[in-house]
Amino acid sequence: MSIKELIVVHVCYRDVFNAPVSIEALKTWLGVGRENHQMFDTALAELKNEGLMIEAKGFLARKGNEEVILNQKRKSELAEKITAKGQKGLTLLSKMPFIKFVGISGSIAAENPTYDFDEKHVDLDLFVVTSKNTLWCFILVERIFTNIVRLFQGNHFYCLNYVTEDSFLEIYNKNFYTATELINLRPIIDKGVFSKLICCNQWVDKYYNKESKESISASVFNKSFSSSILFSVNYLFFILFGLMRSLKRFDLIGIRDLKTTFDPNQRFNFLRISNERGGYQEAIKKKFGELFKDNFKDYYSEALMEELFPAEHSFVFSPDSQIEDFKMKQLFRKYTLLTDEKGSG
Repeated sequence: MSIKELIVVHVCYRDVFNAPVSIEALKTWLGVGRENHQMFDTALAELKNEGLMIEAKGFLARKGNEEVILNQKRKSELAEKITAKGQKGLTLLSKMPFIKFVGISGSIAAENPTYDFDEKHVDLDLFVVTSKNTLWCFILVERIFTNIVRLFQGNHFYCLNYVTEDSFLEIYNKNFYTATELINLRPIIDKGVFSKLICCNQWVDKYYNKESKESISASVFNKSFSSSILFSVNYLFFILFGLMRSLKRFDLIGIRDLKTTFDPNQRFNFLRISNERGGYQEAIKKKFGELFKDNFKDYYSEALMEELFPAEHSFVFSPDSQIEDFKMKQLFRKYTLLTDEKGSG
């Protein structure tokens, strides 16, 4: 893809979440330096002249969606406030011997919290890496802590978006969505894992310049611990978790899903906990394609969509699990600005 096409892709992708693109970050992502900065400036000028984009306050947005730029300052401030609020709990996590890495992911990492900018309804998504054979030891501790908090407070501030062992770091679904999630990941606790995570996912270079990953690799904590938890103990907790799920739901699903082989179509695996079937992936792909066709039709192509969301890394959905329009609206409601609901977005 040319620099011009890449600019369009990034602006359109952030438009999926009703967010602008930082020009400074965009240059880093595209590897813009002394040699090609003129190409970038020319491409951007042409896109603005074509009436496709608007630039203001160091951000880019789709023409007609300028509201997202005006709201970005408040979003960034809330993201920092939420991060600071979670620091005490993250510091506590750093003391656990089997925690190797914790990063902030999701909307807070992207500085794009929920539509109403309400701190009470924003949680902190975490990307967690444990040492080998300790994932379910950690989950047991986390479940006990979470249920105690919910008992007294009614809700839980931290959300485990992705948990994996340090021996299982390669991302299964390799596409522009997951690459962006990795680029946005903000390391908070790093005990020598982040560089390994990047090394195991070099496919991200297909979408982002290498320096964009290296620039965020600094860690707050840098202590190393060794784990002596045996495989049998970890597996015992895995079985216990499955049994408790079945008892809670009054079904056999929790027991049925107990297997050591990795299945990306289910959330709970022996070596990894993540959203089944790619989580938002299919919904994001669909909305991105719609926005692209509607607003950047001269740049849209099926070949480009395949480049960004390769079929070989997509999930096969059965007819009864296809994402419908109502489901789409629910998935993206938190990114909807108040002005959108009034028809001005």
